[in-house]
Amino acid sequence: MRTDARTPEMDQAAFAALVETYGADPKRWPEKRRAAALVFAETPDGAESLRRAARLDAALDLAHPPMPAAALAGRILAGAEQRVTFAIRLRRFLVGAG
Repeated sequence: MRTDARTPEMDQAAFAALVETYGADPKRWPEKRRAAALVFAETPDGAESLRRAARLDAALDLAHPPMPAAALAGRILAGAEQRVTFAIRLRRFLVGAG
């Protein structure tokens, strides 16, 4: 569906993929495809895809992932410190050996 020479085409499959990937908020859509998507959003198929994406966005906004246990966070940080320490020691060894 071409509206004018400046607006690239957008079909139902491309629009559905866009809103499934980026959600219903046009600010999150790729800038290069936004103009065509906004034109397609005015069609009945586009409006329906937007409604479905908006419902999913709202549901995801309500979901709160569980926080990791403090013990897990401590183990992760301790492991990171050990790796950094080992990497630093190895680098110092290699520089000294050279």
